[in-house]
Amino acid sequence: MRLNQILVILTLITANVFAECKELNMFPAGGFNIPDLVIQPQNNSYWIKYGKRGRLLAGIHGEPKSNNLKIKITNAENFLKEAKCLRIDATSHIKQLNKEKIVVRMYGVDAKKIIPGGNYTVQLWVKTDKDNCQAKLFFEGRKDGKHYHKHKSVLIGKKWKKYSFVQKIPPGLSRIYLRFDLHSPGVYYIAEPKFFLNTDDKTSQAQNKASSNLIINGGAEQGWYCTGATTRENRATVKGLVYDWKGKPMKGKCFAEWSIDKTEKYSGKNSFKGVFPNSNSHGRLNFSPVPFKVGKPALLTMWLKSDKKHAQASISLFLGSGLAYAKFIKISNEWKKYSLN
Repeated sequence: MRLNQILVILTLITANVFAECKELNMFPAGGFNIPDLVIQPQNNSYWIKYGKRGRLLAGIHGEPKSNNLKIKITNAENFLKEAKCLRIDATSHIKQLNKEKIVVRMYGVDAKKIIPGGNYTVQLWVKTDKDNCQAKLFFEGRKDGKHYHKHKSVLIGKKWKKYSFVQKIPPGLSRIYLRFDLHSPGVYYIAEPKFFLNTDDKTSQAQNKASSNLIINGGAEQGWYCTGATTRENRATVKGLVYDWKGKPMKGKCFAEWSIDKTEKYSGKNSFKGVFPNSNSHGRLNFSPVPFKVGKPALLTMWLKSDKKHAQASISLFLGSGLAYAKFIKISNEWKKYSLN
């Protein structure tokens, strides 16, 4: 069976529209890319929080306890893409291999959404300032009132590398999070934490057919990451004019104005917002490409609302060849789920 990629598209005509497609990663979307992260030292630990309510993203502490850890959020230099990372100078605490360690825990996974028996992956991108630094990657939490943990030992080097650990999750978990222990002196850079169900695993597919969402950043929690919008600025022009697909020049305010909105959302903190200046204007959101299997069904769902009743739109699955599956819809002025099967 060939594995291909298909593009998820939302096309809109008139009205002001808010959109969300939920995503795969079970961590707070954005990880260390979330704007305005705050590092708070407290009781020999350091807590990384975000949002107005101070939601917990990560916790770092030294063993033995220490209030002298050097931690900050910084740009991930020489990474695959523009991103933020967590920088930990372990030399301020770890003097001798396996005598001291630094423990990093990533929070935010809802244990109630874990599928018992499903195969899950914890994943990080990491590099250090020296080769062969020892570390351990954990699943950790509480199971039936007791400490639950499984780990994998890894060696970290000077170049960015993806480290992952797959584990079959048992029933009875009340809490679950990613844990990363640093055992060697060095300066560590940690980016792109992920916790997700392996949707290509037969056991996980059988137990969770409805949860194999593959869209990245569908809820706008990572801003415009992996999402594109049609605007006048990113359309090719000929002598200052933009042409439609029929070759006719588009005049006036023909494109929507797109933004990340923090006031209207179905869930999470954000939604994509499109403001349409007049009845002739239109706009389009392109979500991340997702894999599919030829001959197998695919389901696209999204939550939409408009400030007007019966706003016209279409949702589609678009192949690189130009073949598309589309459904025309009218959006309500209340949040409502729309689907294309």
